[in-house]
Amino acid sequence: MKEFFGIGGAAAIVLMAAQSASAAPAQVTNVRLNPSRSGVDVVLETQAGERAPQVFNVNRGNTWTAYIFNTQLRGNQSFQQNNPAPGIASIAVTPVGANGIQVTVVGQGNTAPT
Repeated sequence: MKEFFGIGGAAAIVLMAAQSASAAPAQVTNVRLNPSRSGVDVVLETQAGERAPQVFNVNRGNTWTAYIFNTQLRGNQSFQQNNPAPGIASIAVTPVGANGIQVTVVGQGNTAPT
């Protein structure tokens, strides 16, 4: 069974995972984009039982960025999708350091996606 960490509507974090005593970083095994009524959901899939990571998000100009701590992308493989939904120019998921990832959503126009 896989656990999912999702970013709904391209700007809201939804984390679902069973709590685990392990302090090892959660391994993101797959990144998916699912169309939704509000735009697109970014789904970060992990193995079952991995602890939900800490998330810090920031809006700057037309960009929404989430920093997700204690998480790694399998094989440090970045993900990017251009024009995934109306109003969204791009979505990228990239590694940050040894134990973090960054999700960046760039809106079209002058405001960050909501």
